[in-house]
Amino acid sequence: MTSNLLRPLWRCALAGKLLCLALPLSAQGPCPPDIGAQVTHAWTLYRADSIALAERLFAGADSSCPSGLDAKVGLGYASLRLGRTAWADSIFRRVIEVDPKNGDGWDGLAHSAYRLGDTATALRAARNAIQLNPANPDLRQF
Repeated sequence: MTSNLLRPLWRCALAGKLLCLALPLSAQGPCPPDIGAQVTHAWTLYRADSIALAERLFAGADSSCPSGLDAKVGLGYASLRLGRTAWADSIFRRVIEVDPKNGDGWDGLAHSAYRLGDTATALRAARNAIQLNPANPDLRQF
């Protein structure tokens, strides 16, 4: 049972589990120094439409640095693009739980909730994302 508490979030997704117990982010150690470069490379792959490879890099970065929200946001968007909507939704909810001012987390939640048919959450998330990032043109559609 203890090993489940230490298992990173993405491993739970790969095992097909929607919810997974994890240590609070404040209880986890510092991130390795190369994580920023790994996340940046993953975003480059994502933008080049290499979504599956980007997802693996985001997942690896999340595993190495569970407190890093950039990797979680990337993992959420990649999962959303790969059709793992419920999993992406849970990731975005975790991001905004940790940092309610994370505009990308709210943006991702708006998209995942909309795809899941939760219009009320999608609208609330879109409003929060627009409030945090008024220049976001994509969310004006909501």
